[in-house]
Amino acid sequence: MLTINSQGDVQDISFADPAFLAEPWDDLKRLQRHAPVFWSNDRQGWVVTRHQDVKQALSDPRLTCGRADVLFRGF
Repeated sequence: MLTINSQGDVQDISFADPAFLAEPWDDLKRLQRHAPVFWSNDRQGWVVTRHQDVKQALSDPRLTCGRADVLFRGF
């Protein structure tokens, strides 16, 4: 379940949660609106949710996908 506090910070979200997997779109839209880039304690990494931001991040040589396995842990 997605929780965003009154300051607009994402408390966290589990992408492996069966409820999220069954209907991810509302939570993803909320993330894109309120927290397009946020730190996930569950995944121990940054999560980028908007297409243009993802494209930019993937083309930036300063960023690495060396920890991508952490994102998919639990799937």
